Amino acid sequence: MRFKIGSSADKVTIPVNTLLFRAEGARVAVVGAEGKVALRPITIGRDFGNTLEILSGLTPADRIVVNPADSLEDGQQVLVARPI
Repeated sequence: MRFKIGSSADKVTIPVNTLLFRAEGARVAVVGAEGKVALRPITIGRDFGNTLEILSGLTPADRIVVNPADSLEDGQQVLVARPI
């Protein structure tokens, strides 16, 4: 028996240390062009241990905050560090 699997949609995988747990559910802090944070609701797919598959709420182009503070809020200004 064979099953055809796959999807044309882009898969997004993120580190577990990017999640924020709020009363409304799991959120990820995304940094916009102006350096302001938007807390996005996400749908988690598979758990790979150190990373999670995200089914909805993020795109591969999104810039996400690693190790966000629990006090991080929607609209807060942040400084994006350049890769070394």
